[in-house]
Amino acid sequence: MTGLVEDAWINGQATSHDVSELEDCAIAIDATYYLQLFLDTPPFHEPLLPALGGMTGIEHHLRADIDQWKAHKIVPFFIFDGQSVTGQEEVAVQRGRTANQKTDEAWKLYFNSHAQEAVDAFGANSGAFRIQNLYPLLKSILKDNDLHFLVPPYNASAQLAYFDMIDSDQCAAVMGSQELILYPIKDTLIRTIDWEAKTVTSLSKKNLVRSLNISEGMLSDALLMTGTSFLPPFPPLLDTSLNPRQPFTINDA
Repeated sequence: MTGLVEDAWINGQATSHDVSELEDCAIAIDATYYLQLFLDTPPFHEPLLPALGGMTGIEHHLRADIDQWKAHKIVPFFIFDGQSVTGQEEVAVQRGRTANQKTDEAWKLYFNSHAQEAVDAFGANSGAFRIQNLYPLLKSILKDNDLHFLVPPYNASAQLAYFDMIDSDQCAAVMGSQELILYPIKDTLIRTIDWEAKTVTSLSKKNLVRSLNISEGMLSDALLMTGTSFLPPFPPLLDTSLNPRQPFTINDA
């Protein structure tokens, strides 16, 4: 995954709950989503990561976050991506090239003595850093904390959806990207956990269908049109003459 591909309108439909509702539960987590969210979200956001090409203070932050799971009596069960699905590598390369161009622009700002502007430009472009490079670090931290993780032979979202569909006793809920909506999950997926505010945000697939007044099949089609980790957006959505509202959302699809 080269940066999160997320629909703003869908994210706006998330609801909040008290984190205590997850006490004594195991949560299956898309490791790629977790790491990207970690890099993109304050206070752990590290703007110079694309410039440095490696770890800065992220190990300390990851260990502190894992400690929070333990402190709140919730077990994180991380699922790492296995084989890429068809189209995923091509889309990653395309988005990576775009991200690298933005990194070049940030370096130009730096070399022209615009230090703060350069830092801001690097920070807005975490997609230039290949998130899978952090897999070994996260796995090492999980082993140090005696936490189980899984590397399926396929996409992590598919494994999470499978756990949800069969009511697996390995987890009480799943946490991952919007791509989980493409699968026949029962309803809810966790999006974020704020330890300081002690809140959890989640999305309900049924609520999305109801709000958009469409079928589940149409929801999946529209989400595919907006772009995923394995599929670029439907070109007309990017055409400002056809769709002047940019960035587009699932409503435009």
